[in-house]
Amino acid sequence: MYTHARKPKEYANPFDYDFKKDRYYNIYGYMETIIFITIDKEVILMSFQNEKILNKKALMNAKNTLILLSHIELINFEDYDSQWLKLFEFPLKQFRKIDSKPTYSKPIGDTICHISWFESSLEFLKEKKEWFILVPNCQFPVWANVRVLSITKAIEELWETSENRDIILADKCTGSIAQISLEENSYEIHMGKCDITNINKNNI
Repeated sequence: MYTHARKPKEYANPFDYDFKKDRYYNIYGYMETIIFITIDKEVILMSFQNEKILNKKALMNAKNTLILLSHIELINFEDYDSQWLKLFEFPLKQFRKIDSKPTYSKPIGDTICHISWFESSLEFLKEKKEWFILVPNCQFPVWANVRVLSITKAIEELWETSENRDIILADKCTGSIAQISLEENSYEIHMGKCDITNINKNNI
């Protein structure tokens, strides 16, 4: 289906009439801001208004996900422009490289319970009652500060909740972060640590 611009208004000059603007009005209605970005000669339409709606939906979805967890309590959601997200961006990019090597790896079917193995590998979370996590199954990334009632049960709940079997946990006090994932033949844990010297300690 194609959406076309309407005919120019009677008072409009047909030689400088903005047909594209009128067409997008037909599709989206009035929007706060429209930005056009050219990538490989393709024009991508981005609406700040639509982005806000998607972010709001993602937060609602994240809240509903966390409510279902018995051993994790939501403290608050992290702002999208948080300095912590910028800090952890680098190690996360390293984890996701095709040739990246995990810090730890365990074959599927090993006699050791994978949840117990996860917990023993995440030493930086021992005795920690507050975690910084990426809420699983959200269309947009949503990070949350949470209170943990049981380390073992919290890891198990996050793992079982994640549809992709991929969870990310971090500790703001040490700048440590880990990504646990299920690969074809093994469980993998990537770990990293960031320098938090320049982070505002009031935001921990």
